[in-house]
Amino acid sequence: MRALVPVDPAATYPDQADGMRTVAAAGDGGPVTATAVGAGTLNAAELSIIADNILQTLVLALVAVGVLLTVVYRFVAGSATLGTVTAVPIVVVTALVVGGMWLFGVPLTLLTALLLSLVIGLGIDYNIHISDRFAQELERGRTVQGALLEATTGTGGALLGSTLTSAGAFSALLLHPHPQFQSFGTLVVLAMVTSFVVAVFVLPSLITVWARFFHAAPADADRATASAVSQDD
Repeated sequence: MRALVPVDPAATYPDQADGMRTVAAAGDGGPVTATAVGAGTLNAAELSIIADNILQTLVLALVAVGVLLTVVYRFVAGSATLGTVTAVPIVVVTALVVGGMWLFGVPLTLLTALLLSLVIGLGIDYNIHISDRFAQELERGRTVQGALLEATTGTGGALLGSTLTSAGAFSALLLHPHPQFQSFGTLVVLAMVTSFVVAVFVLPSLITVWARFFHAAPADADRATASAVSQDD
């Protein structure tokens, strides 16, 4: 025997599954065995599997991005370590987005689980813009601080405009009556805002530490060259 139970289409899949299980538990007894089925229950089960594997997926994606940037920056900017430093802040972005989901009550659904993987792509783009501009300014002979200033004020200003326009557009989804669209909008806005903040404030600090250990200042490089020439003579 099959019993049809109406559910609220605006409810999340876990809420729909909980409602179906409650109804099934009420009808289960005696010679009758009730099993909760339906789109909400099946999707909730799939979500549970995805939630178990989402951490592994994020770690693999972060490692892949880090390796790729390390290789690319070795040939493009001449420094593999700068590529590694560029990839590090995305870990902070991912942690902030997950914390923001808890703070704003964004549930983990099939849609938000997919977007969590896309957060890495959104966040690393901002970091690449800043570090690439920094590398270009270094090649032009600027000091580390001067190159960072140009990168954060020049490229950072462009990123600010991009963040405000894109986040403003996706903020319109917060007015949608369907909670899944609201969660989608909240997650995208969180990803964009945190990516910008981390790229402009956290990444420059990491680059400063990187420059202290892996980049020789022009004066130091000149002294090292002069010393080598003197020894040859």
